[in-house]
Amino acid sequence: MCLDRGFQVLLGLTPPRQVVRVDIDPVERTARVEVGCAENRPGCPVCGAVSRRHDRHRREWRQVDTMLRRTFVSTDLPRVR
Repeated sequence: MCLDRGFQVLLGLTPPRQVVRVDIDPVERTARVEVGCAENRPGCPVCGAVSRRHDRHRREWRQVDTMLRRTFVSTDLPRVR
């Protein structure tokens, strides 16, 4: 739980987004952070209007290394109509 909070601060996440899980692999020296969103009705990124979720698109990207480990962040990005 403490590690989740640490990554929450490092990534600058604010509610409703939060770190759900952190997996550290000491052999491959990687950290995988999964971010979730508790919000059921996301806003449109263009106009800001609250809308229904159309579907989700899974994304993963490389973050700046953390604690000498390659860090990857993944999340489901909601798409709205």
